[in-house]
Amino acid sequence: SGCHAPSPAPFCPFKGHNLNHSGWSTSVGPFDLSKAAWVWEEPNRREKATWPGALKVFHSSPMIDGDYNVYIVSTTGWVYSIDKAGKTRWEFQTARTNPGNVAILGDAVFTIDDGGTAFGIDKNTGKELWRNKVARGAPDDTHSLVAHDGLVLTSCSPKGHDGGWGRQPSLMSEAVCALDAKDGQVRWIFDQFEHSGRKDALTCNQLVAIVGDSAVFGDDFGALWSVAIQDGSVRWYSEAVTSLQMMAATQGMLPWGTTATSVVGADNKVYHAFNYVKKHGVVRAHNVATGGLVWERNFYGTEVNAAVAVGKLYGWGDTMAVVVGVGVNPYAISNPIDRLKYMVGLRSISSPVVALKAGNGDPLWKFDLSYDGFCAGSYESADATICMPDVWGTPTIGADGTVYMNWSGGKAFAIRDANGDGVIDPKDPKEVSSYHHGFGSNGATALAPGFAVAPNCMQVVAFSS
Repeated sequence: SGCHAPSPAPFCPFKGHNLNHSGWSTSVGPFDLSKAAWVWEEPNRREKATWPGALKVFHSSPMIDGDYNVYIVSTTGWVYSIDKAGKTRWEFQTARTNPGNVAILGDAVFTIDDGGTAFGIDKNTGKELWRNKVARGAPDDTHSLVAHDGLVLTSCSPKGHDGGWGRQPSLMSEAVCALDAKDGQVRWIFDQFEHSGRKDALTCNQLVAIVGDSAVFGDDFGALWSVAIQDGSVRWYSEAVTSLQMMAATQGMLPWGTTATSVVGADNKVYHAFNYVKKHGVVRAHNVATGGLVWERNFYGTEVNAAVAVGKLYGWGDTMAVVVGVGVNPYAISNPIDRLKYMVGLRSISSPVVALKAGNGDPLWKFDLSYDGFCAGSYESADATICMPDVWGTPTIGADGTVYMNWSGGKAFAIRDANGDGVIDPKDPKEVSSYHHGFGSNGATALAPGFAVAPNCMQVVAFSS
């Protein structure tokens, strides 16, 4: 159109705030989360869930453009934009359900639904720019798109390899599809399944990082790839270290293995979080140029089911840190006996947040938290508010080093080690601020200057300072 000024740069264009998906924001958000500026819910949620079996929740993460408008996708298949005051700007229906977390580039937002149809949407009006069925399916969990330099990268399943275990094309992703941002035409496809020769080279919540002229991404069993962004040719490959078989043998989380994935830090390391087997989580740091392993940190007796965030933390100066949400994922529906056990102190599931030194994986601080092991506010009812989140959403680190975490025990947190003692004290108002919404949460908090947006299963909650 040429007659309107270009949009200001978005504050959070992709999940994780940047092309690396590192979770480190350039904005300082509010630390005090005790009071919400506004709370937004999906309008007519029940009527919109027309697909059989469609959930009616947010498993997703919000994005924020340069005008403080918020974008979020719902499992119902709808994409929404909300203004800074919490009013709906527009809504857009995809062709199916479970769209991926949007990417913002210029005046467009991009997503793909679990039927494999990708969309370009005008971010100002919500009008469709293009749609293209690029694959047989895309993950029905919460993978995220990224867009840069005229290219949109998304997880996808063009062939729908079943691997001999009856997989549907919307169950995890087998490939990365590179699309032209102008019209959605496929530029190249990188098939993880075919390249690795492994039937479990699959990912459920993939974050494809763009590092220079490479795309870097992993699968759910420890494998990592770096490919050329121009044509998808392989730069390096780091082999898987576990497998679907090992998960099955230990009654692990089948068929996913983990709901975590890889991100890239500003320190040129790839941080891959996953589970070796049931109740054995790990974070591995790799050299982004070669794929070589730098260090690994094991979490015995528990799991890592969300990607990490990498940045500098409040009170720790220039030390680069890795923030890890730890814990086994919650059950979607509670049972009265286990709830009673929790109330009388016989059942407690640990779900700490741990900060590690990015250089070697040594511990910096820990925030201990435990709960009953069930997704807060998830019930099987006529309104079907059943939600299936991870125990933690992916962390966000503000420019001042505050860590924002969304917990399926029903709270949004802002945390910092104010006194530098290595222990986050929940009773110290200088160290922990929280908002109790009473639902599970699967997404990352998005930040803009003086503004934070935290998702939960049923709501988008904004805070301002």
